[in-house]
Amino acid sequence: MKTVTDGQPKPLAHLGPAGTFTELAAMRFAQPGQPLSPLPSIRAVIEAVRNGHVDAGVVPIENAVEGAVTATLDLLGFGPPGVYMQAETDVPIEMALLAFPGTVLDEITEVRSHPVALGQCTQWLDTHLDSAALIDVASTAEGATQVRDAGAHSSIAALGNALLAEQLGLEIVAAPVQDLHTNATRFALIGRSLPPLSGHDRTSIVVFLDNDRAGQLLSVLSHFASRGINLTRIVSRPTRRAFGDYAMFIDFEGHVEDNHVGNALRAVHRHVGDIRVLGSVARADGTPSPSKPQGESDADYAAARTWYDGLRNLVQ
Repeated sequence: MKTVTDGQPKPLAHLGPAGTFTELAAMRFAQPGQPLSPLPSIRAVIEAVRNGHVDAGVVPIENAVEGAVTATLDLLGFGPPGVYMQAETDVPIEMALLAFPGTVLDEITEVRSHPVALGQCTQWLDTHLDSAALIDVASTAEGATQVRDAGAHSSIAALGNALLAEQLGLEIVAAPVQDLHTNATRFALIGRSLPPLSGHDRTSIVVFLDNDRAGQLLSVLSHFASRGINLTRIVSRPTRRAFGDYAMFIDFEGHVEDNHVGNALRAVHRHVGDIRVLGSVARADGTPSPSKPQGESDADYAAARTWYDGLRNLVQ
C-alpha cells in the first residue's frame, strides 16, 4: 500500500514514543522515505487510521510471554468497524542495560524503565544489580531519556533496545539482559482494507454469540474442524455490553478468499449474533497454509458448484 501527499508518502503512525520496539516494527513496514509518526496510545493509532489522518499504523497484538495485547484486541474488536490488520511482523525483545557513556556496571545504583521491561529482566537484575533500586517510569524511552538528562557521573541506568541507545547517545553497558531469550512481540500493520490472498495466511475474527445456550461454542468450532481449518488461538473477552457477555477472538490458518474458509464463515454466521473480521494477513513466519483436506480445495468447490448449477437447470 503506497499513498503520497505532495510527492511524499503519508506518515506511518505507530505507538510511541520513539526508540521503542514498536518503532522497530514500524521501520520494517515503512516504505522508502516514509516518515514515522509516533502517537501516545494504541487508541490514538487506530483512530488516526479510522479517521483517515493516516493510511496505516503499527500496533502490538501479541507477546510470547504476556500473550494477547488486549488493548489492541478490544479496540479492533469492539470499537467502530473499518480498521483491519494488513500485515504482521515478529520483533525479538532484546533488552540492554543503557547508561551515560563511561558508566560501568559497578557504579549503577538505580535502574529506571517501564514495569513490563523490568519484569522481563528480573533474574538478570537480581544476579548483577541486586542492590540497585528499580524505578517504574512510563516507557523504556522515558527511562533512557532520564538517564541522558542526568548526564555524566550519574549512577542511574535504563533498560531499552539498541535503537534507543543510538538515538539518545547512550552506552550499552550489558546485553542481552532479558530473562527469556525467545521473547518476541508480534506487531500488526493496520489499514482500512484487507490484503489479498498470499498462500500463507492467518485470519483473525471476533464471534459474538447471540445468546447463552448449551453447545453454541462447540457448534462454532465444529464448522472449522469439519473443513480442516486449524485454529491457532482462541481468546475470550468481555464485550462490556452486559455482565457475563463475552465474545470469542479466534485466529485460524487460511484467508477469507479461500473457498473453504468462506464456507466456514458463512456457516458460523448463520448461528451466531455477528462476526467481525479483524484481518486476513500473510503470516510473519512465512509458514504456508496447510494443504486442504479432500473435498475442501478450490477445485472441489468449483466442481460442486458446477454440478449443482447443472442440477438446478433440470428444474422446469
